[in-house]
Order: sequence, then structure tokens, then C-alpha cells
Amino acid sequence: MVGKKQGQTERVVEKENIIDTDPFMKGFTLIELLVVVLIVSILASLVTLSINVASPSEVSKLKAKIQQHIALVQNHVQLYNQPIHLKVSKDKMQALSFQPEINKGKEKVLSEKPLWQPSQRLNVLNFKLRSVVCNVEIIKILPNGFITDATIILSQDGESVTFKAGVTLKAKADES
Repeated sequence: MVGKKQGQTERVVEKENIIDTDPFMKGFTLIELLVVVLIVSILASLVTLSINVASPSEVSKLKAKIQQHIALVQNHVQLYNQPIHLKVSKDKMQALSFQPEINKGKEKVLSEKPLWQPSQRLNVLNFKLRSVVCNVEIIKILPNGFITDATIILSQDGESVTFKAGVTLKAKADES
């Protein structure tokens, strides 16, 4: 009986070592691969669509840039204790600083009337939208925190955003 048990185990081992030569058992079928590719492509398209929907529009991006620019100018005004005028046009927002002196050659001469010149320290914010409208031409920002109340309307491709530029950061924090 012992011999039979050893013979039986040898046959089992031999069967495990036999290589299966059935051609249909080597891998995935064409239909299985096509189904997997189809599922992966559907998931990829859904992810792409959700990313495009989640990205902010050009109008929203410009609104954030204008608000950041105004906050930057407010900080600049308080740091240097000098008023700044923001000149708003349809294609740009430019900071003007108060220049009581004019350069004439090597010496500076007081001008007859104070001049508001483009600021050398603050960059111009250019707009690329089709329509930027402000109810005032100049937004005055003073060192004491005063900002001219201004309503800015941004619009492009049927999307429109309206916001107030005269609301200070402290007032926004109080509203929250």
C-alpha cells in the first residue's frame, strides 16, 4: 500500500508539470480587452469634463486679479503713506502716484500744479476681456484706508460679474 501511495503522488506531480497546450487558455480574449479599453476611455472623458467644468472662467480670474491688485495698492499706500489713484480704462488699470516735483535735467523743480504720474513701483494691470466698465474713471486710495466706491462690471461671452471696489478688506471680514 505504501508503494501505491508513492506512485499516486508521482502521477499527481507529473500532471502539474504538464504544460497546457490549449490555445484559448493563454490570455485575455479580444472582447475582454475591448471592454476594458472602453471603460477606461469613458472614465478618462468623465474626468476631463469634470476638470474643465471646475476651472474658473476668464471673467472670474480677472475679478480675482483686480481684487488682488487693489489690495496690493492699499498695502503700498499704507506702507509709503502716499495716496494712489487707480485709473480704470476699458483695457487696463494703472496706478498714478502724486508727483509734486518735475525732473528738469539734473535738478528737481516744484511744478506749478501737482501732477499725477504713472507709478514706477506698481505695475499696470492689463485686461483681455471684451468689456470692462467702471462707474468712475479714478479710484482714489488714501493712506487712512479710504477707497472711492466704484462698481466694476466685467463681461465676456454672455458671462457677467459685477463687484464693488470700494469695499475694504476690514469690511469684508466684518461681514463674514
